[in-house]
Amino acid sequence: MGDEPLNTLLMRLVDLERRLYWYQRLLLLLGLGLLLTLTIAARSVPVSTELLRARRLEIVDEAGKTGVVAYVTPQGGRLEVLSAGGRPGFSAGTVQGAAEPVGLWEQTLQTLERQGRTLEQQRRMLDDLNRQLQRLSQGRQTTSESTAPTHDNAQLRFELEQQRRAVENLDRQLQAFTLQLRSLERR
Repeated sequence: MGDEPLNTLLMRLVDLERRLYWYQRLLLLLGLGLLLTLTIAARSVPVSTELLRARRLEIVDEAGKTGVVAYVTPQGGRLEVLSAGGRPGFSAGTVQGAAEPVGLWEQTLQTLERQGRTLEQQRRMLDDLNRQLQRLSQGRQTTSESTAPTHDNAQLRFELEQQRRAVENLDRQLQAFTLQLRSLERR
């Protein structure tokens, strides 16, 4: 009689150890499954970083042909969109010597600068022609009693007026280009 409760306790203890063994195995399998799931999930989730640093960034198509380039020059940042032939079709960046950052279509800026220089040269030339015309007019008035303009004087006045109109037209075009450029820079 005294052995029976001890045998029962022993059988219960063996049964509990067997169950504990299976629970340990099940827990180990579940842990490995969870670890595998987390590993797969970590690979499929894109990594987001706060900062991406590179000296040059090129965006290419499926064939490896570059379409967009972003890089840094000593004057500042630069962005270029390349044509199918690999030549810049659009560029934005800073211009050397500019007071503030500009650079949308540097070719347009260079064209505006060239037109401004040409306009200034034509203005100076017009001023010189005007002074020459005034001197010629004054010289003829002092040497001759006649105040009627001669053919040469009328021709000079006509040419001067034509050049003045051309300079005014160029000035309007330059102002229109400048306004367009400023509106594009604001965008």
